[in-house]
Amino acid sequence: MPAFLNIKKIWRIFWKNVEIRYKRELKNNSQLKF
Repeated sequence: MPAFLNIKKIWRIFWKNVEIRYKRELKNNSQLKF
């Protein structure tokens, strides 16, 4: 079970990084509007 919790933690950190990168890309590319 500890291995599962570890994977969950890594997954959360990974998605946080993806979200930050995505927001940064949106700032850089102002032509991309949703």
